[in-house]
Amino acid sequence: MHPPSYTLELLDHGSPLRARASFPASFPGFDGHFPGTPILPGFCHIQLAVDCLQQLHPNTTLAAIESAKFTRPILPNDQIILELTPAGHLAYDANLSVSGETCSRFHLTLRPGPNPQDTPASLR
Repeated sequence: MHPPSYTLELLDHGSPLRARASFPASFPGFDGHFPGTPILPGFCHIQLAVDCLQQLHPNTTLAAIESAKFTRPILPNDQIILELTPAGHLAYDANLSVSGETCSRFHLTLRPGPNPQDTPASLR
């Protein structure tokens, strides 16, 4: 696993869980999406939520995404607030916002994944 090339800071472990994140202009996801007007790709919104949740639920992987809506672009260096509200066992409702405006919302479910110690050294 490579360290993320963006900042992610947990703000509150309550319900909802809150975190702050920012993607610099040098983030590779902006390359070609879109030339001259960089916008954070939708899969990065989802990966941000997964990365945050994996800090609380290590050894899990993404199982499902439902009802994803992308309503406002996230630009380089925007200060993103991520809120994750529990919605069942390893299930969360996610909301990403910038300056109080919702950028995306979706429901995600995690599942237990392999323990990194169980992975052969040649694959790590």
